[in-house]
Amino acid sequence: MPYIGTFGAPVVVEKSPEHGEYDVAPDVEIRVKFSNPLEEETVDNSTFIVAKNAQTPIQGTVSYEARTQEIVFVSDSPFEASTTYQVTIVGDPIAGDDEASGIKDIFGQVMGANVTWIFTIKENQEAPAPVLLSPHNESALFVTRPTFEWELNADPDRVQLLLSEQASFALLTWPSNDGEFLVGSISQVSPELELESGHQYFWKVRQSVGSDWGGWSDIYTFAIGDLDDPTPYTPPVDTDYTIGSDVDLDKYLTGSVVSEVGSYPPAIEFVDDFRIIGTIPFNGETAADKDVFLVQFNKDIDPASISDDSIVIEGRSILPGADEHHGRVPGRILIDKNKLVFIPNEA
Repeated sequence: MPYIGTFGAPVVVEKSPEHGEYDVAPDVEIRVKFSNPLEEETVDNSTFIVAKNAQTPIQGTVSYEARTQEIVFVSDSPFEASTTYQVTIVGDPIAGDDEASGIKDIFGQVMGANVTWIFTIKENQEAPAPVLLSPHNESALFVTRPTFEWELNADPDRVQLLLSEQASFALLTWPSNDGEFLVGSISQVSPELELESGHQYFWKVRQSVGSDWGGWSDIYTFAIGDLDDPTPYTPPVDTDYTIGSDVDLDKYLTGSVVSEVGSYPPAIEFVDDFRIIGTIPFNGETAADKDVFLVQFNKDIDPASISDDSIVIEGRSILPGADEHHGRVPGRILIDKNKLVFIPNEA
């Protein structure tokens, strides 16, 4: 049937999987329906790109079904479990350019802009996510070549650890690319590289049973502290103290330590026993939030070991020429697992 009338520029009217869709099957076909019939010669792997973690293009067959006005992508191998993929449809932004390289409709019109979206493949239930052990989350280390340890809850064929200075893992510190992995039931590794003092790092691990990868572990973060100024820490003395909490500590106990400790690691000696791994405010901070003081340890705190003197806050003027001492700040001490919190009576 001939097409009669005037069409506007081609646009995407349907796509599967949808943007942001989770639990997508590993054998999924990507299908995209257009408003206009397309020029089939402009549809290929250079104009329809599928990339793992928005970085690595994957191999597959791109075809165009004229009857339904759909582009179909079939991967050469199953998509990896618990992995996010980005689809990019190239639409040349130079309308009317005879040399346009993007997808065109049969009238020679280009889309005018790229179309991009993501989806995530479902987790492999036979390979549950490992549990990270060390380095501890939100910790400050005083070694530049740490050993990474995790707990496996399956008997995997492969294990993969990613280390990055970005929480998105867009650029990897180790390994050199996201296609490298450890063979066998490996539960620790010491990468052969020197991490940089004062830098924050993120790491995660997953395992594979059979052909499919399982889900990623939680993401842990740590920072490399000042190796020239480690300050030892002495654990608190055991005393009787009743802990009670009638305030919502979520503001202080979820994620806030990551940005502070990660960017400005406190000077704390790295030892294997009970120790501090983070503080708010961080060591030497000025213009700090006066509503709360938090100390985080690598292990849960025994409430019986906490006394009124476990955290002592004292104030002193720092103005030039002033020597004004404001005395001890009254407040209350609360604990939440491995976090010790001091809340002043008058913030």
